[in-house]
Amino acid sequence: MASGTAAKYPLRDNVRATLDQAGVSIAGLAREAGVNRSVLTRALNPERYGRNGTIQGRTAWKLARAYAHLTSTAEEDSFRTLFEVEKEDQDDA
Repeated sequence: MASGTAAKYPLRDNVRATLDQAGVSIAGLAREAGVNRSVLTRALNPERYGRNGTIQGRTAWKLARAYAHLTSTAEEDSFRTLFEVEKEDQDDA
């Protein structure tokens, strides 16, 4: 998976349920990752904010690492849990 800033990744459709099931709040994930909560809010509600619902690669990885830390899972697995990953990105892993 490319971790550069040029790549952009959409959150998975079920990410809210995934976070709830893991006992992780949006605010808690953002805080752990060191990113503004509004980044997640805009990605989760792109139609409300006139956005495309993607998160830049560097920020996506911060969120994945934070989720991995909070749930004791591998970073790569956490990334795939939170974000839609295209086939070519999976081949890079």
